[in-house]
Amino acid sequence: MDDHGTAWKARISKAQKMLEERLLDDVGLDELARAATYSLFHFHRLFRAATGETVRQYQRRLRLERAAYFLTHGQDDILKLALDAGYGSHEAFTRAFQTRFQITPSAFRAERRQIHEHKIMPMTEIEVRIAEREPQCIAFVRHVGPYEQLRYEACMVVKPGTKVKAPVELKEIPGGTYAVVMHEGAYEGFAETYARLIGRICSGPIDGKQWQLGDPPALEKYLNDPRKTKPEDLRTEVWLPVKR
Repeated sequence: MDDHGTAWKARISKAQKMLEERLLDDVGLDELARAATYSLFHFHRLFRAATGETVRQYQRRLRLERAAYFLTHGQDDILKLALDAGYGSHEAFTRAFQTRFQITPSAFRAERRQIHEHKIMPMTEIEVRIAEREPQCIAFVRHVGPYEQLRYEACMVVKPGTKVKAPVELKEIPGGTYAVVMHEGAYEGFAETYARLIGRICSGPIDGKQWQLGDPPALEKYLNDPRKTKPEDLRTEVWLPVKR
């Protein structure tokens, strides 16, 4: 039986990935259970054991976190974000958002933008390039922490069909257009680099074209080894998805 150890979590992770990739769709529970290759009865129990949430709680939380991201970094009005998140009205979305973050969406947008504006550096102090990425197959290990902490997947590009063992998984990351900037120095400074990059994207044209932020996630490409490199000499490319 393959449910010993971490194998069952890898199967549940397939359903998690389906939810994340189709976050704004109404994915049926039967479809999610099939993705994890469990019966619907067992899927409910194992999903909650793996994530600490029911499927719908997990989906609602991710949709609210997506809305929080775009309240800070996007231009969509709150009603559109509410509808995208699956709420039928501004009021229902506001109640759910306030329950999750202890602040209303409008206040969250105002406060986060004020913080964001303080962090934005002059356009001349950051060099940004626009680049295209082709779809790539990656092997990855996922880290999931509390909302206030970073959620990330440590990954490397591999050939399609590469054999991996749990907790390592395979998936394809889609291609697309990215704004790219070089982060120089310790990883603790990433927040400032992201703020500068977002500020530059929102400030005006890049390469003669106006861009807006695309859907997360961002990518980070580590160009040297922190085990062998002084913090001040570390170099990391930050790739943020953009769209016209």
